[in-house]
Amino acid sequence: MEICTSNRGYSGGNITLVLLNGPPGCGKDTIGEILRRDHNMQTDKFARVLKEEVHHIVGHGGKPHDFFEEVKNEKIFSWGNLCLTPRQAYIMYSEGYIKPLYGAGYFGDVLARQYNGTKDHLVITDSGFLEEAISLSKCFDEVLVVRIYRNDKTFDGDSRSYWKKPLDFHEISLYNDGSIEELKDYAERFIVQNLL
Repeated sequence: MEICTSNRGYSGGNITLVLLNGPPGCGKDTIGEILRRDHNMQTDKFARVLKEEVHHIVGHGGKPHDFFEEVKNEKIFSWGNLCLTPRQAYIMYSEGYIKPLYGAGYFGDVLARQYNGTKDHLVITDSGFLEEAISLSKCFDEVLVVRIYRNDKTFDGDSRSYWKKPLDFHEISLYNDGSIEELKDYAERFIVQNLL
């Protein structure tokens, strides 16, 4: 496991927002679960807001964001005269409706309203859209971006990406090519160290 750091924009205080940025399958949710379970940090996702709004629209209001994860590629949602997979419905709602009407930072704005004034560390495990991250970061004093890389894991076929613009956030790059135990060790020694 290789680690690279950048102190870009880091003023040395307590970091209160951790943004995990990487492609599907690279270990974001695993790191988030380690930080939640072992260090009592709050975790959330930009997609939670999106999925819960879509569930309400298609008649499944009250279902948690991950309720349809096992069947996300099966055509089970009725939306008007359309029969969609949950994944198709999420993309259609986000990219075809919300972002054109309310801006690319909408889901970050929603989370910012929910977490404004919090003193707890917050870990966002699905930071793929820069505009959402910037919107949410405005209500935190310090921000740590953890860019996660893993062999054979890419953003191909996904609208999310690594952020190319330099940010005024503290940044760490993690090359997750080891075991779960190594990933846990990394989260405890390096991410938690930045939060203390």
